[in-house]
Amino acid sequence: SSDIILYAYDNFLTCSDEEPITITINSTSISLGNDTTICFGNSITLDPGSGFTSYLWSDNSTNQTLNVSSSGTYSVDVTNYGLNMVSNGDFELGSQNFNTSYVPGNGGAWGLLSNEGTYAVTTSPSLVHNNFAPCADHTTGSGNMLVVNGSSIPNQDIWCQTFNVTPNTDFEFSTWLMNFDAINPAELSFYINGVQIGPNFNPLNAGCTWENFFETWNSGANTTATICIVNQSTAVGGNDFALDDISFTPLCVYTDDIVVTVQQLPIVSAGNDVQQCNDGSTVTLTGSGANVYSWDNGVLNNTPFVAPLGTSTYTVTGTDLIGCVNTDQVDVVVTPLPSIDAGLDQIVCDGFSVLVNGSGGVNYSWSNSILDNVLFTPPLGTTTYTVTGTDANGCDNTDDLNITVNPLPIIDMSLDTSICNGNNVELFADTNGLLVEQFTMTFDAAFSYSTINTSLPGNYYVVVSGTYTAVGMPLIRDAAYNFGNNPPNQAFDWK
Repeated sequence: SSDIILYAYDNFLTCSDEEPITITINSTSISLGNDTTICFGNSITLDPGSGFTSYLWSDNSTNQTLNVSSSGTYSVDVTNYGLNMVSNGDFELGSQNFNTSYVPGNGGAWGLLSNEGTYAVTTSPSLVHNNFAPCADHTTGSGNMLVVNGSSIPNQDIWCQTFNVTPNTDFEFSTWLMNFDAINPAELSFYINGVQIGPNFNPLNAGCTWENFFETWNSGANTTATICIVNQSTAVGGNDFALDDISFTPLCVYTDDIVVTVQQLPIVSAGNDVQQCNDGSTVTLTGSGANVYSWDNGVLNNTPFVAPLGTSTYTVTGTDLIGCVNTDQVDVVVTPLPSIDAGLDQIVCDGFSVLVNGSGGVNYSWSNSILDNVLFTPPLGTTTYTVTGTDANGCDNTDDLNITVNPLPIIDMSLDTSICNGNNVELFADTNGLLVEQFTMTFDAAFSYSTINTSLPGNYYVVVSGTYTAVGMPLIRDAAYNFGNNPPNQAFDWK
């Protein structure tokens, strides 16, 4: 773009004048950017830039920007208006620079424009016709306009101008129209190079209301254009109107398109829910379905960690190579260990069977190859048995019990003997140094003595029960000693 000054001289180069001319070259381009990919659920705003006269998108919307969220090819045509090529389109130079089939107003009973087929340039219609309203021009409200008393002859030129044009260029032919008669309004059309452009146009209002009409024309192979506003009304009365701000403007149209692809979100999986026993073992969470994963609660992908007791929910965020993101969740349930009880320690005599029962779980297994709730005979001495109990969640715990097996006491009785009728014999029992609580020698009735005198024939036996206070402690007694009601302190019973 540049400013050019035209200098004019007379033949003698003594008188001169100058006129500045501004030449504007609209040369630009637009860009919607490179083809792009967005993630499902997101959108992108397409914007060719500001400063253009108009915008037309492929969906026929006309805003500067277009928000899209689905795959497709989107295009936009932006238009910039060039400089108006019409000279004196606002009629501020009066009746100059246009051609017409009408004649200037020549007066009559209603004023300057009393006759059909006449025109006048004025600041108000009422100044040239007594029946026309006092209205202002469109340009400034105080300037000129072209007021016409239309004839009933169609296809007569109201206004024409001729220009040099660039081939294959779009132009907009536009005018502002004011109508004075509601019954027989003006009916006009645009012509370029003798060909009508667009349909006839009629104003919707009557009075001091300006209405805009325009058509778009492509120059094709033409290098010149004669543009005209032509009367099409055949009404004898009415058809009175005004024109102002006529323009013939080149339209610089720029086009661009962009392909938008919507990428589906990755199908991210956090894995199956995890049930873990509170035994200190670790949990490893691994995401799948994307390329990069991040977990909440400080968890690292595919890295073991110890989860707290109870139910914890962990969320993984997976990102694919495009940058699309999705999430998934997994629950980690850490259950407490069962409280397993093997039962009380037991003391039995050698040869006796024992029954053990675990509690606090659902299933039990014992060490030393014994079975829960099944009788077995333990060996002499003290043996530790461990029970492993498992609950309904599959968690297990252990407990121990001790089973002590004591040897049977060695008891000596008097030797078999024979006595004469009427004599007595003293029988005794000896525990060989084992401290016992009580002797019971039984025949027909029980006795609580370690010795008895009897004269009755029969088989005598002794049952010893009591308590060890110390293994091998000697018993200080005589042959007839009875513990009576004062037994030694008991440590454990055995029978």
